[in-house]
Amino acid sequence: MSPTDFTTPIIIARAIDNTQDDTPWAAKTIIIAVVLTAALIALYGIHSVCYETL
Repeated sequence: MSPTDFTTPIIIARAIDNTQDDTPWAAKTIIIAVVLTAALIALYGIHSVCYETL
């Protein structure tokens, strides 16, 4: 796994944080949580596929 796999969700979260300053903290937290969860699921799926092929 490359370092970019972990930094991408952070960059997305920061972009959301910077562009939507009017958004309540609860909504921001939910958005960030969804992004991170999706990223983890994607990483796990990719890792599982790679592990099976090896």
